[in-house]
Amino acid sequence: MGSVHVDHWIAQRPAPQRQMFEELRYLIKSQSSDISEKISWSIPFFYFNGPLCYLKPDAEGGIAVSFMKGYLMDQTEFPLLEQQGRKQVRSILLQSVEEIASSNLEIYLQVAMSLNAEK
Repeated sequence: MGSVHVDHWIAQRPAPQRQMFEELRYLIKSQSSDISEKISWSIPFFYFNGPLCYLKPDAEGGIAVSFMKGYLMDQTEFPLLEQQGRKQVRSILLQSVEEIASSNLEIYLQVAMSLNAEK
């Protein structure tokens, strides 16, 4: 049922941002068949052994990929992560489909998933 809501949510986005959301969603879900999704707080959240990350549109047309345990990811190894005054969540702001392709987001996702696998 969550996928239907996420499908609808993405369909409501403006065209350039919609393509980015579709690319990011595919990239996130392709990391594991155990990743689930649902709309929470009016944005798409992805779960893998608990909350993994969420996608949030920004006012300039970009999308922030925010990692729930981003504070545990080493800033020197993951320089694209931004704190933005938050204690735990860290985000990568992407402005285009091309930035998604060059961001190495798969590595960030794999590390975030390993952090969620640790109890």
